[in-house]
Amino acid sequence: MQRVTRRPAWAAGLTLGRGGPGPRARALPYLLVLPSVIAFVGLLGYPLWQVARISLLKLDLGELVQRRTVFVGLANYRAILADEFFWSVLVRTVVFTAVCVALTMAAATLVALLLERLGRRMRLAVQISLVLAWAMPPITATVV
Repeated sequence: MQRVTRRPAWAAGLTLGRGGPGPRARALPYLLVLPSVIAFVGLLGYPLWQVARISLLKLDLGELVQRRTVFVGLANYRAILADEFFWSVLVRTVVFTAVCVALTMAAATLVALLLERLGRRMRLAVQISLVLAWAMPPITATVV
């Protein structure tokens, strides 16, 4: 016995016919993602635009006090790229980041190998302690 189900009227355009999905079915995923895209652009796009715009202005203490900005174009970028201190800090930051990522990956791999060899109860105890160690800083910051 074959079971027949009825579809609601709004799903009529979503059926697969001979030519593939209808125009409503093709547009549905984009319509579902649209609110997230709008929120993303609004919450991240505007601040990025402001940072890019402000980076082209001269904003020293005098300009901030007088509420007067001076457009300098790419002069800020030329000044920072010509500074020796910037390059030394950049190299130090990249090395620090690479070492931290490598050590974190090595430690995580060692913990995963340890968890694989432990018994069920001990594995659970180690996993709980890892979650607690991960969760304590935000809890402490919230309480204090």
